[in-house]
Amino acid sequence: MIRTVKRTRALSVPRFFRGVRRRPPRSGVVRLPRIGRTGGTARAEKMPPAGRRLFLLAFVYIAGLLVGALVVRMGGGGLFQSLENSFLAYVEGRQSQPFWMTLLNAFAAALPFFAGAFFCGVCILGVPGAFLIPCFKGLGLGLTVGYVYAVYGMRGMAFCALLLIPPALASAMALLLACRESWGFSLMLFRGLLPGAGPLALRGDFKIYCLRYLFILGILLAASILDAGLSAAFIRFFAFGDL
Repeated sequence: MIRTVKRTRALSVPRFFRGVRRRPPRSGVVRLPRIGRTGGTARAEKMPPAGRRLFLLAFVYIAGLLVGALVVRMGGGGLFQSLENSFLAYVEGRQSQPFWMTLLNAFAAALPFFAGAFFCGVCILGVPGAFLIPCFKGLGLGLTVGYVYAVYGMRGMAFCALLLIPPALASAMALLLACRESWGFSLMLFRGLLPGAGPLALRGDFKIYCLRYLFILGILLAASILDAGLSAAFIRFFAFGDL
């Protein structure tokens, strides 16, 4: 008697799962995909537009500072005389005025740059102005530092390191943030006038723009307080009437 063996048909497995072996995961070990294998490519993350704008503005500020120092080195007697009068009047005023007066003068001296940056932001073609304001600010600092070092040597460098550079860097950081906001807002206004551009929610965007400027002015106020505090602490140790 011949027995017939009935073969059972194997269950069909979809192609997606064919050839996939499931292994039990090792305890405490997490495998990450390696870069370079098939199916995984490494892409460099691009810097956001706000970061690129801040980087370019910082580059322009440093370029203006270097240009100012070179102008002092190649300048003549008329430039030195003008810088000397301004610097001696600055030192004399800081030595005689109280703390609160120094604070107000430092804040008022930097405020026109921020006002100019703010109005560049609300202009359709204000991007070049927001781009050049840090250059002029750096140019002024470069002229001052270059003159003080050229005339007074190491005593002048000590004065710059204690009294000029720290508050100038804090104020410059606030100015760079302000110019970045102005650049972005002016560019948004310009793009809104292009053909095919959608409607702009100017009310909400302008409110955010003003709130950010208020925060930046707070940074400027802190830089002015730092300037006044350093002057009150160290200005009495420097005398520049004699060469």
